[in-house]
Amino acid sequence: MYPPLPPPPQVNRHVLGWLKQWDPHVFGKKGEAGGKAGGKARGGRANPGGGAHPLAPKAATRPDRQLMLISGPPGLGKTTLAHIVARHAGYRVIEINASDERSAKVLKQRVKEATETQAEMMHAGSRPTCIVLDEIDGAMGGSEGGGAVNELIKLAGAGAKTHDDEGGGGGGGGGGGGLQRPVICVCNDLHAPVLRPLKAVAELVEFRGSSNAQLAARLKHVCKQEKLATDAHTLNTLCNLAQHDVRSCLNALQFIRAKSQKLTEATMAAAPVGKKTGKNPMELWRQVFISNAPAKRKGVGAVAAAAAKSGFAGQRTEAEATAAANKTPALRLMDDLSRADTEFVLEGVVENYLSVPYTDPLLNRTADAAEWLADHDTRTHTIFTKGHFGLLPYAEATVLAMHTQCN
Repeated sequence: MYPPLPPPPQVNRHVLGWLKQWDPHVFGKKGEAGGKAGGKARGGRANPGGGAHPLAPKAATRPDRQLMLISGPPGLGKTTLAHIVARHAGYRVIEINASDERSAKVLKQRVKEATETQAEMMHAGSRPTCIVLDEIDGAMGGSEGGGAVNELIKLAGAGAKTHDDEGGGGGGGGGGGGLQRPVICVCNDLHAPVLRPLKAVAELVEFRGSSNAQLAARLKHVCKQEKLATDAHTLNTLCNLAQHDVRSCLNALQFIRAKSQKLTEATMAAAPVGKKTGKNPMELWRQVFISNAPAKRKGVGAVAAAAAKSGFAGQRTEAEATAAANKTPALRLMDDLSRADTEFVLEGVVENYLSVPYTDPLLNRTADAAEWLADHDTRTHTIFTKGHFGLLPYAEATVLAMHTQCN
């Protein structure tokens, strides 16, 4: 099962080993679980006569860490791995996207429904459930996100001794606290503040991606299956352009195959290859507070000509490059915010807007800026208390207003 998957085999085995520790509880199979796969039972006393020692504690029917957290950059196949390994282990996967289930109450209800009703479904011959919670880091900002993570930890019975519960097998309807089915969480940023409590109690699996040679070899296999002619050098170039993002590489190959039967650097240049590379926060804060005028008309032609000839990214015409060079600072800032963490940018703006020098003798602009920030706080409260997530894009408008008032 491992060759088609991009991550190193030890990562795949780690995920599968953790899932197999659930077998005694979910399927009623005898085997070692709890702690590390293949280890001794907790407190493991040896019985010289063979078999279990009468004074030894009962073997765990579930792993000590009932939650798994898979982390790594986007596009490497984290969610795909969770699906494939869970199906291989005999589970039916239910994926819950945390972007859609952001509140603690809703997420808790979805997880409980997926785990508690499965015992009845087993009688109808259905497979037991493995839950995959995707995008758990990016979707759970604010106090409501922290509450959702805490509810998840409570459901897992973190800190409680659930390893000695009885009757866990035969469909997983057994007693004891904690989860009745495995839950795999997927995130991009392992160090997101909202995930701090989860990291302390979850089984951690970190994706580091494949090497250039490994990814190119897999892409060569895909090209062969899709009858897309290419060579090793071009595939290596594709891997570098996409920064080893498997999803981006596959999307590019699909785009090219729809128009051509050969992958070359020329056809690749016309494809949407590569990730959007945003600016770092310091550059964005500088853009907010310091207004740079657009390029003078006299020099626009030279700028456009240079932009139109700049490598794979320079597939624009000179007219398009001229329009880009003529953008106002506000429009350039809006473009850059579309590739940035706007909430993080706003935090820096709030901390610094009163210390940035600008001309405002009557403090009118400063008062207007404070009102914009107050409106943003009101919207944020509404978003996370009432679930009006359609208001999230308005954060960019607040940054642009601060740029207008404070530069």
